[in-house]
Amino acid sequence: MKIYIPKGIDDCIVFSGKIKSYDQFIIIKNELSQILTDYNKEEPLCFFLDKCQPLEPYFIGYLLKLKDNDNWNIKIHTNEYEIQRYFEQIALDDKFEIMVRI
Repeated sequence: MKIYIPKGIDDCIVFSGKIKSYDQFIIIKNELSQILTDYNKEEPLCFFLDKCQPLEPYFIGYLLKLKDNDNWNIKIHTNEYEIQRYFEQIALDDKFEIMVRI
């Protein structure tokens, strides 16, 4: 998985690809922690999940921690209907305001 901020879009962080190992998740988590220092947690922030299916449970857990414990205003957008259905199945689609953008 790669994480980056697209040029010209200040309120979006893109996660591209699958998490291949727990070690890679730790790297992504640390990179995201550094990126988030540049944002205001009260402002809406889009996490765009690009070709990330299947999502690892520890990644979902980290998103929940950011949203519920750390109070980040995170909304998730994706280009995969499978991710939207996954969030619906685990009853988190409303919490993250999942939106499919193709």
